[in-house]
Amino acid sequence: MDLMIVYIILRKVSDWSLSQFYTDVHVDGEGNVPKDGPLIICANHQNELMDIATLAVTVPHRRQISFWAKSSSFKSPILRFILMSSGAIPVQRNPNNLRDVPAPSASSDLARESLFLATSRALAGLRPRGGFLNQLVGLFPDRVVGVFPEGTSYTEPRIMQVKEGAAWAALEYSKWKYENGSQAQHPLRIIPAGIMYTDKTRYLSGISVRYGEPLVFHDLAGEYISATTSNDSKRAREVVAELTSRLERELVKLSVNASNWDIFHAAEMARRMLWIDDEISLKDVGDINRTLITLLSSTDATVDSELQSRTVKTLLAYSGLLHYSGLDHESLSAVAETSSQTVRRALSSFFGQLFKTTLHPQLILFLPAFVVHTPAYASASLAARFLATPALPETVAVFKVIMGGLGLSFAYGGVVVALTRALLWLSNATQLPDPGWNFLQQQVAILQKVGLELSGATGPWGRARGVVATAALAYAAIKALSLWHHSLIRANRQRALRLHATMKVALGLWTKPISGNALTPYLRPPVPPPSPYVKYPLPPAEDETRAPRAPPVSGRKLVYPLLSAHAEARRALVEYLHSAKSPKGPVWEKIRRRAEVLALSQSGMPIARAS
Repeated sequence: MDLMIVYIILRKVSDWSLSQFYTDVHVDGEGNVPKDGPLIICANHQNELMDIATLAVTVPHRRQISFWAKSSSFKSPILRFILMSSGAIPVQRNPNNLRDVPAPSASSDLARESLFLATSRALAGLRPRGGFLNQLVGLFPDRVVGVFPEGTSYTEPRIMQVKEGAAWAALEYSKWKYENGSQAQHPLRIIPAGIMYTDKTRYLSGISVRYGEPLVFHDLAGEYISATTSNDSKRAREVVAELTSRLERELVKLSVNASNWDIFHAAEMARRMLWIDDEISLKDVGDINRTLITLLSSTDATVDSELQSRTVKTLLAYSGLLHYSGLDHESLSAVAETSSQTVRRALSSFFGQLFKTTLHPQLILFLPAFVVHTPAYASASLAARFLATPALPETVAVFKVIMGGLGLSFAYGGVVVALTRALLWLSNATQLPDPGWNFLQQQVAILQKVGLELSGATGPWGRARGVVATAALAYAAIKALSLWHHSLIRANRQRALRLHATMKVALGLWTKPISGNALTPYLRPPVPPPSPYVKYPLPPAEDETRAPRAPPVSGRKLVYPLLSAHAEARRALVEYLHSAKSPKGPVWEKIRRRAEVLALSQSGMPIARAS
């Protein structure tokens, strides 16, 4: 096996990062990824470095993936070592834009040939550079190359573009193998992959990764070889375009795509109203979102278009008001029935939730772990606020994970140092107070022995034992703290969010609400600005669903309209789902059953009114 040491370390860091920031990572379609043979994995790209980490962690058989990287990154000796050791392939220019160049220059052709040659060598199990090791073809297994065909990471309601870099690379590899007279034991396979986040910027959200069936392109490979051999560049480009089109269709099937932002936000809000995160399997999230998007955007003659439009509008209003009030649906729905009728009930609900939160045994157990992890919370929050661009969601999670990880490293390091010093002090203590119980005496004796091991003895063997003991103590302490924190954070966080929701509702019922035209800007959630690296079929300025960010407002002033929008959205969603004529299937049956549950509680959903 080709040892890419830095890659192995980075993948371990990615394992830890994903498990700490997200609650779960679900992988589907592992059987579509073979254990052997060259692969090009093509995935949608919506979360920058987190997408790379997700593929590296979830790829079946723990196969090593070589990603394309900017050639300028290889100029630094340190970065060059890191990238080369992790199997990165240098890209001198964006290969996805080759089609946009009307008359490629000699230098651009050379850059393209260099990239595709390096990619072909990587797929064949050869190192990116020449040398004696490249003669040992059988020493290294066929590798996997990771490509994001969209060309850039962006946040849009659907896949906006699939460029031709991956198709060029696959066809050039086929040509390279043909020209070198190699009869590959395993043919090259293109594996499409869909990455979906329940909320990519939110801590303790989830990831679902689905690997699709291998893309068959033997027919196109033969045509491409024939076209390039006869110097028919037009036909060669047509073949590349056809393979790109096939890849795009597969990526659309594996990801969630809505025609515009209104439908995307409405479908997302409908899912959250039908299921809270704890009640839905990550395996089902993508299929449910796709089905809801189809239901809310259907133009079938059997659809009640007026009811459909009203449902989308109410869902958008509720989603927008939730965003600008700083609340989430799960917390609000847990308290709205008891706190939305009168100020008196709202205050009663707040104090009840306050006692439940502060006096809960899990909070007492959680406090030590919370204190230790405070530097991670603080650094992640500050990074998201001052380093990331809030309007660009794909940057937020990356900065949260990186800076939160640094803060956590300092916190864990401090705990290990403090624990080590305490044990060393204990091992050197000559007189200790008698704890009185034999059990405690035994534990103190054990800790003293551990301290002696940490201090080490004279000579190389003694010092080596001290190093090993220190490393074992650090690993055990970090592992215990991580498990302690992870087992209690979710339940305590939910109670804290509910307390925040009851407090905001109680304060909001005392506050004069916004109404009329002043409320209109808050009836749609904001959308990210258009990416300069994406080609839009419609100019973003002409897209009516691309709502600008509303002026800042106190969330308390939105409480009254928020509670009313909550009730209206529930009623409209239940009515529309009951009237919808949808094809039978397991996903639709799940949606229908959840709509029935929502309907049963609908009669108990009051609209806010003053006391």
